Amino acid sequence: MGPVYYFLRFDVKRNGSGLLLTQNKYAQELLEKARMEDYNRCLVPLVVACKRVLRYVKGTLHHGLIFKQNSHFRLEAYADADRASDINNRRSTSGYAIFLGDNLVQWSSRKQKVVSLYYTEAEYRALSQAATALSVHRFSLL
Repeated sequence: MGPVYYFLRFDVKRNGSGLLLTQNKYAQELLEKARMEDYNRCLVPLVVACKRVLRYVKGTLHHGLIFKQNSHFRLEAYADADRASDINNRRSTSGYAIFLGDNLVQWSSRKQKVVSLYYTEAEYRALSQAATALSVHRFSLL
């Protein structure tokens, strides 16, 4: 099949240290669709907000993610929670990070849906969320 150059709206570029993923082509198509290649000012508030977002997209066309080559191809996850961090409803916040080698591939931080009575219960919920996400990544790499 050959090397990948464009996949799921990502431009893929290889260099000596790994991969660079950008959305340059997709962002350029978005700007063309909105006729924003050359910015024209507008005073309607909603249009101004949309144009501000599109100007940001235009200014970051060449930004991307770098995935470095590693000697180890290991999938790792780290999870944490803080019990009852929201003083209004006493819900805990869970978070996790998933790494493929040294590269962060997914992270999440959000309030838990229920109130945990114990710290270990909040930690267990965080581990459960991380394990679910980790299993999705594991099966996508098979």
